Parts: sequence; structure tokens; C-alpha cells
Amino acid sequence: MIPSSKFLIKIFSTNIIIKKIKNSPKFGNSNLGTAVDRYMAKTDYNKLTKDQLIQIIEKLEHRKRDGLVWDEESETEQVVLDCRHKFPVLTEDKKRGFSTDSKQPTHILIEGDNYHALSVLNFTHHNKIDLIYIDPPYNTGKTEDFLYNDKYVDINDGYRHSKWLSFMNRRLELARDLLSEAGVIFIAIDDNEIAQLKLLCNKIFGEENFVAQFIRKNKAGAGHDSGQIAIEFDYMLCFAKNKSAVIFEKERLDVEHDKKYKLEDEFVDFRGKYYLRDLDYKGSYSESGDYPITTPDNTQIYAGGKFGKPNTWRWSHAKLQWGIDNNFIVFKKVNDRWKVYIKQYQYVDNQNRLRVRKLPHRALIQFLNSEGSLELSNIVPNSIFKFPKPTSVVEFCIRLMPQKDITVLDFFAGSGTTGHAVLKVNAKDGGHRRFILCTNNENNICEEVTYKRIYSAVYGYTNLKGKWIEGLTGNLKYFRTTFIEDTKDKVALANDFGNKSVDLLCIKEGIFQSIETNQNYSIFQEGQRTMAVLHHLSDGALQQLKHKMGTFEGEKILYYLSADNHPTEKKKFIDWKNIRIDPIPKVILDVYKKLLKK
Repeated sequence: MIPSSKFLIKIFSTNIIIKKIKNSPKFGNSNLGTAVDRYMAKTDYNKLTKDQLIQIIEKLEHRKRDGLVWDEESETEQVVLDCRHKFPVLTEDKKRGFSTDSKQPTHILIEGDNYHALSVLNFTHHNKIDLIYIDPPYNTGKTEDFLYNDKYVDINDGYRHSKWLSFMNRRLELARDLLSEAGVIFIAIDDNEIAQLKLLCNKIFGEENFVAQFIRKNKAGAGHDSGQIAIEFDYMLCFAKNKSAVIFEKERLDVEHDKKYKLEDEFVDFRGKYYLRDLDYKGSYSESGDYPITTPDNTQIYAGGKFGKPNTWRWSHAKLQWGIDNNFIVFKKVNDRWKVYIKQYQYVDNQNRLRVRKLPHRALIQFLNSEGSLELSNIVPNSIFKFPKPTSVVEFCIRLMPQKDITVLDFFAGSGTTGHAVLKVNAKDGGHRRFILCTNNENNICEEVTYKRIYSAVYGYTNLKGKWIEGLTGNLKYFRTTFIEDTKDKVALANDFGNKSVDLLCIKEGIFQSIETNQNYSIFQEGQRTMAVLHHLSDGALQQLKHKMGTFEGEKILYYLSADNHPTEKKKFIDWKNIRIDPIPKVILDVYKKLLKK
């Protein structure tokens, strides 16, 4: 029997596709971090259909070459597998929450794996985080540094760097989507992974959004274990969600003690001292700045000694005349040639207006680990953290942001340094920044270190010298990650979400104060914002809640429980005015479905 022409064409096409896959310069060279990649690594391509092969080719052709290549171990992280058949949510531990000042923002501490916490935050805080600071495992290969799938990765592990990259890739991709348009992330790291991390961040955030690589002096003096070279520095990478939207505060110059301001004139009380700055400069040429200046002996001079490029005057002709009239210009003869100088004053700008002189911060910084160790031991003696970062380095990052009401996230919170830093900065400048800390509870670190440190920082504590340190005030909600099992039964799934997602909704809206709860609905309020959760759609419950919501002013939000989100259900709210209405679990599941596709 002779095969049909259609069958022969299919075989021919499929063989071409297989050859294209195997000859692809990308095949086998990129990280196999997704389900599709692992599928590709194990598959006998001769057994796939043409459509399946085309899908793989499309995957290969859409990959971007980043210069970063790693192999994914066949064993996926258990925390990732957990999310394939159940949904992470948060439940509040009310016994650990506290409040000292209702005018202060409510901070959040999440106990659980940070992959699960980041998944949840993609629902509650998508595009809402202004600053992320993390101090992830450095992957030194030393004992108890980097834990992957409940096993510590030692220096002899052949997949050591691949495991770390896979681990960080998953979390940074989730973190990226949390950043606001002008949001930034700071990542502490050392020589073990700095090169790989920079390339990974280029891939995730885009090379165009690289802001800086800070070099941090972390200790003073070389130890006896330094080896060939004394390493006294580590690094902090900074990337932005959208670099063009980022505006950092600049460093205030200490002009009072700046020795270059040596000269004085009759304006010293107002303008301060000054130094002389050459009006002539060799920079961006401008015809408007290329004009003759008449000197005190009526000779004329040009910038650079002649008309034309490359030199020009810093000021326009009109500005120069203003400077002469207001004693901002000095003429001096140097080697029998006239020179023109600008008086650069301490306290005023070149329009005689008071100003604070600022320059961009430098990328070379000093924040010693010894300071961090002392801070932590004063609050939580004998903790397992050997080299916690000092609060000063996190304060530095926070103060780069001009706004005083930003949201700060640390999903490797560990010793609680970031939370403590936020509390300190708020206390110093009256800000209303809020933090979200995420950490697991391995060795009870969340309960016995992170939580204890924040609690003590808020309420006060006695340090190692016996001195009482006053509290900083603040409010905290303590949550744990838990799960809702995925099920084919829509009603059962909806009921589970109805019972377990209320805390999640409170976090999303930032509304925590419960003012009424009954079998029909729950109502929460924060200032002029009100949120209600409707537990079922009976006519009685609808009318009761509609009347109640009508008594509130300000922004109003309603979440209602719906198993299938049928269009007829929405008609029940057709005459509800000025209320944002969303069904659950649909709004939550929509987010989780997008995450599973990545």
C-alpha cells in the first residue's frame, strides 16, 4: 500500500522541524527553568505532533540571549510544585499583632516560604511596592548558607550555581511585578554570585533599567583568614522597574566644612565664602556663549583665546552682565593675560538665591557588618545570624526615595533589619513608610528573631549595657502562609476561599479594622475607606448589606462570593452606586493562573 501524499508531507515537515530544533544554536544552551523547557529536555521529538514541535520552535525563537546559561536540575523546588495543586493564602495570627499609634501605618510580617509569600503579594500588592531590599544567600558553599529543597548546597555540589540561579530567578520574576512604575530593588551580594546576578537582573529587569552597582566596605581591617588578598567589600545591585521614572534624592554637601570655600567679600553674611570658577570651559559648544568680553583695560577676549570651537563661556552675555552688576564676576590677570572667574558661593546659587548644594550619591559606600551584629545582639542576644546588615545601609536606600509614604518589601527578612530601619527613618522624619517582611520560620527565626526584634524596637528594650532604649512606635499584623486545595468542585473551592481569603482582601485594600461581622457579611474600615465581604447572594443578605453600605461615606469596596461568576449575579448589583464590586475567588484565581503560566 502506497502512503497518501498528505501523510508523506506530514512526515517530511515533521523531520524538517526536528532537524531545526536540534540544530538551533539555542537548543540545550538556555536555562531549563520552565515546565516547557524541562519537557523539551526529556522528550523524544520523533513522537511529537507537528503542532507540538512548532510550539517548541516558537519557544526557542522567542528566547533572548542574555549571556547567562545554566542547567536546571530535574528536581523542581517543592515550594513551586506546591502551587500547582493548591493556592497560597495568608491567615492572621491575631495574638502576635500589636498597635501603639493609630496614626501610624500598619506593617506586615509574613511567616512562610518567600516563594509562596511573593505569589500572594502578586494579588495584594501588584505594582504597589516602591522599594525592595533583599539580602539573599550568598551561595558561598559553606555550611548552612543556601538551602535548596530542604538541603544545604555545599561547595562540592555540581549544580551549586544552577540551583542558586533557578532559586533567585523564580523569586525575582515574582518581585519585578510587585514594583511600582518608579520602584527600585536593592540586592546585597558578594563575589560568589555578583557576575551571575548582574546578568540575571539584566534578563529580568532589562539592561536599560540598571541603576548602580554599589561597592560597600563591610569591615575594617583584614582578618587572618583573608588568604591572598584581604576582601573588605561586598556589593549591592540596584535595578529599577522603569529607570526613566526614578528620581533619587541627592547627597547634601557639607559646604560649611568644605575647605575649597576660602575667599570672602562684603556679602559673606548672606552668601557665605566662595571659590573662583573659570568662566571659560571646553565643553558643549554654543554660539550664544562664544562672544567677546571687554576686560577692565578695555581689551577684548574670547573663550579659549579665539572665536570658534572648542571653547565657550559658561554664561550668556546677558547673564555675564548680571554677574558683573551683582559682584558675581572677577577679572584677574594671569601671566599677563586676562581671565574671567565666577564666584561660587557656599549658600546661594548663581542667581543669588539661597540653596542647599547637592550632588548624586556615590556608589562607594561604607556600612560595617560589625554595626549590624551589635544592633541585633542588643535586641536579640545569641541569635543565629552571624553577619546581619546594619540598619544604616537600609536607611541609606530608603532615604534615596524622596517620598515619605513608600511601601518597602524585604522577602529575605531574616533578622528584621529592614523593618527596624523603616521604623527608625519614620521616627526621625515623621514619615509614614510601611514595610512588608517575609521570612520562613526555620529554627524559629520568624518568631524568635524577626518578630522579637520588631516588637522590641516598637516597645523599647534594654541593651547589653543595661541602658533602656525607648520604643519607636508602630503597628504590626502577623500572617502565616497556608493553602487552599485546588478542586474540581467550584462550590467547595469558592467556600474555601470565602473562609480563608478575608485576610488576603484586607491586606490588598489596606483596610484592617473590623466593625461588623455576621453570617451574611463582614465589614472593615480604615479612615474614609470601607470594605465589605458578602458571604452569599441571598436577597436578604443583599438588601441588608446595601442599606448598611449606604450609611458610609468615602471609598467603598465590595467582594462577593461566587462559585461560577455567572452574568446574572452581576445584575443583582446593578443599582449599587459608587461601590467597586469584584467576585471571589475569581479575582484571586486570575492572578494565580497567570503566575502558573510563567
